[in-house]
Amino acid sequence: MPPRVAKRTKLSEPKSPANVGIVPPEDKHAAFTAWSKERGVEIRHVKPAQLPGRGLGLVTTAKIKTGARIIFVPEKAMFKPYSFLTNASPQAQLAVSLLVDCIAAQPTISTWAATWPTDVDFEHSMPLRWPESLRDLIPPPVEQPLRRQEEDLLKDLNSVHDFLAASELSDDDFRYYWFIVNSRSFHWKPSGGKVGSMVMCPFIDYINHAPSGSACNVFERANGYEVVADRDYGEFWSQFQMNSLPFRYFFLFQRRIVLSPYCQIKMRSIALKVLRVYKRKIVTNPSEAAGEEILATYGAHSNDKLLVHYGFVCHSGRAPNHETPNRDDDIRLDHILLPALTPAVRTQLQDVGFLGGYALLPASNELCFKTQVAVRAMLLTCNEWEYFVANGEDLGEDQSGAVRTFVAPLLKQYSDEAAEKLVRIASKREDLRDRNNEFDLLDTRWTQIAHALEDFLDSVP
Repeated sequence: MPPRVAKRTKLSEPKSPANVGIVPPEDKHAAFTAWSKERGVEIRHVKPAQLPGRGLGLVTTAKIKTGARIIFVPEKAMFKPYSFLTNASPQAQLAVSLLVDCIAAQPTISTWAATWPTDVDFEHSMPLRWPESLRDLIPPPVEQPLRRQEEDLLKDLNSVHDFLAASELSDDDFRYYWFIVNSRSFHWKPSGGKVGSMVMCPFIDYINHAPSGSACNVFERANGYEVVADRDYGEFWSQFQMNSLPFRYFFLFQRRIVLSPYCQIKMRSIALKVLRVYKRKIVTNPSEAAGEEILATYGAHSNDKLLVHYGFVCHSGRAPNHETPNRDDDIRLDHILLPALTPAVRTQLQDVGFLGGYALLPASNELCFKTQVAVRAMLLTCNEWEYFVANGEDLGEDQSGAVRTFVAPLLKQYSDEAAEKLVRIASKREDLRDRNNEFDLLDTRWTQIAHALEDFLDSVP
């Protein structure tokens, strides 16, 4: 049964963690950690922390081995939707349930809710909350998922309208928790063939997302959700590489300066002595192994989807600082490629399920298979095209070069648009200094698009 909803006047602003939290800000994360453990959540060698330039996240407090369990949230600790409003979507049901709990006379999750983003945070991170003057600067591939999200929100608002009115709650009250659910919930399918639902998992929602293959794994188990380490954390070697200035300067010096064999041996000897000292320091003082951020992969999401649904973007394509390349991201090309296809070719592609969904893959600097199929439909005979669709290779001579040549002028137009948008973003930023986060997101995504297009165009003869 849900908590009883107290009759009250209409809220003047959404009920956000700033309103429902009863814990002082400086203590709220420690209080929530204890609250989670009391409910059976296993938390091993990690803690929440403010990260410079990244906001809130989880960092290590000790060394963690590959495959070790970091967090486990049992089913009993999850927040599940209450069994009313069954005609609403799973997201709407969970959002209303959170709202009802947080405004109750005795809320059960106020300690947890105090750690969530505020409504102002959503206003500055979620494109759906941005003014039209900023939404005009959104990349074209983001517009379609943004429209779908807006349609979903309006549909959910309509489905709970009568309940909100009867409870003297506003659309803004619901909208805030709808964004909480949209950005922090998990799907849960209980054992025994019961119907699945969207749920909230305490403490896991601290972990920031990273591309596939570059972060911890999150598993839905029969009895709960588990986060498992993807690699060793806090090992002296990785810490030495990241934190030891002598180590970094030694290799920088060795790469830049031509040394005699004798000098190289002496330099390596010095570096190894420093390494042994640092290793002893780590062994005798485990706190030196702490402080690495723990990231998790919640799915293979492109940066367009991350921007729309979560209000951030990851790096794109070939990774900086020797990180794992982001193979989840793509640069969608529908808005420039579809108009270049003849009506007959569009029909041809529609018949085989290849109309739309075209993309450039920054990590490999290649066009996706659907794009290869679509362009070949413009260039090849029917027999040659059908052979490529069935086999993934050309019947005769490789046509990859012809495909790249065909799309190059289209991508050049897109590249020019990206350059123009970046200029507009820089200009508008001067007039709207209170919207720096929004401009940072727009600038980052358009820059990623521009770099991917530039890399591709540089590869075309």
